[in-house]
Amino acid sequence: MPVLNAKLMNEKLKRGWTADDFARHLNMCSKEEFLESLQKQFNSKAYNGWCSEMRGNQKRKDKIERSRAQESEKEEEMETMMEVEVKAEKESVEENKVLELKMREESIRKEICDKELDHVQLKAKRRELYTSLRKQKEALLRLKEEMKERQEEVNEIVTQLQVSASEMSKISAEISNSQQELEKVREEIKSLQKIEIFTYKNGEIEAEKEGEKFEIEISDSWEELFKDLATKDLLEDLTGKQIKQIAKLIVLTESLQQQNMKFEITFEMEEVRNLFHQLQQ
Repeated sequence: MPVLNAKLMNEKLKRGWTADDFARHLNMCSKEEFLESLQKQFNSKAYNGWCSEMRGNQKRKDKIERSRAQESEKEEEMETMMEVEVKAEKESVEENKVLELKMREESIRKEICDKELDHVQLKAKRRELYTSLRKQKEALLRLKEEMKERQEEVNEIVTQLQVSASEMSKISAEISNSQQELEKVREEIKSLQKIEIFTYKNGEIEAEKEGEKFEIEISDSWEELFKDLATKDLLEDLTGKQIKQIAKLIVLTESLQQQNMKFEITFEMEEVRNLFHQLQQ
């Protein structure tokens, strides 16, 4: 059910509503009932302002209705005059009707002739289009056959690619297995080859492998070990170079053992050999 509020009043007043319009919209019996409800619900300022607007809307509405009534009277007069003129012209129209129909007959006949000519031309064009369509269908059929052949070639190439990929994967796996086996063989060879280590009185260390000089790498950790060994009474009769030699030799042999490499040590000094073995125990 519609509700009376300020928003409704402002919106509808802008559209030219009168008190009667609001009463009908709000399902009230009369505009007096609407005005009484409006006065009770809102303050006097709003009520008077809205009433003023509704009176203005009513005046404009009345003016429009009077204007329409006057126009209606004028239209009635015009209709009467037109009826007289139509009656006077009716006879003349009937006389000219036959002439107009004959002119129309000639126009239609000419139009039919033109259309028949157009029809003949379109029929010839249609035959040409059918011929062109047949040729295009034949060309399309040849193209489909060629595409079918190409597709078969593509399928064959794809199959070969898949076979090649499978063979490559197989060979890659074989290579990987062979590489693993090669690494094992190398490790086994490495473990079976003996490194000959030679220690000299001057503190130097040399190594040979299968009769050829073998470059050895000794970790720098021998320096800390040297500092520790230098404090031991067991080595007090050795020179600093000889103690360094023992420290390096210990670090070197431990590294070779970790790599599972066989080795044999030849000492130039028996005393160094004995002390080295004592420290290994």
